[in-house]
Amino acid sequence: MRREDDLVGAAPAVLAEEADPDGQLRMEVTFQDPRHAERALWQLDMIAEP
Repeated sequence: MRREDDLVGAAPAVLAEEADPDGQLRMEVTFQDPRHAERALWQLDMIAEP
């Protein structure tokens, strides 16, 4: 599973997606509140591939 799939699964909504010229995907997502965002991003970091 790709990282953006994990982020989309954790965020209630994706507002925008754009690929940079170097291939990095930039996403603008929403969360319920700052606490939800913090928890979701920490969880993504914990399951990150080495």
